[in-house]
Amino acid sequence: MIKDKIIYMLILVMIGTLACNNNIEHFESVDAMIADATKSVEAISTEDFKALLEAKHHFTVIDCREEKEFLEGHIPGAINIPRGMLEFSKLISDRRVKLYIYDQSNKRSALSVDALKKLKYKHLFMIDGGWEKWHANFPEMIEKGSGETQKGAEPVVEEEGGCG
Repeated sequence: MIKDKIIYMLILVMIGTLACNNNIEHFESVDAMIADATKSVEAISTEDFKALLEAKHHFTVIDCREEKEFLEGHIPGAINIPRGMLEFSKLISDRRVKLYIYDQSNKRSALSVDALKKLKYKHLFMIDGGWEKWHANFPEMIEKGSGETQKGAEPVVEEEGGCG
C-alpha cells in the first residue's frame, strides 16, 4: 500500500516536471535565440519599404532602438518604442494594423517581431538591414529628433470575442 502511494507520487511529480518544461525554449546563446526568431520573420527590403512609405499606405513604423539612437536619426514617421518596452507600449494597441519594425541591424527587430507574434499581432514585418541599411541607401530620407508621431494616438480598444 505505501509502495503504491510512493510510485503514484513519483509518477505525478514526473508528469508535472515534464509538463512544466515542455513550453520553455532553451538557447545556447543570444545569437542562437535571434537566429531562431529570424526564421519566422517576414522581412521587407529597404527599397520595397521606401516604395510603401512614398505611396503613403496605412501602417505603423516602429524603431525599437534606444531613445538616444532614435533622436540621432530615424525613418520618417517612425515611432520609438525601445525593444525592452515594446510589449508594454500603448502606442501599438491595434493588432490589425501592419507594423514595420527596425533596429540598428536586425537583432532587436527579429526579437520584437517574435514577441509581438506571441501577443497575437497579425501583420508584422522587419525592415531588412535596419537603420544601417536605410541610412546608407537613403540618407536624404532621415528624420531627426522626436518626430511628429512621438506623441502617440489614443490606444485602440479592440472588440472582444471571435478568434482574435
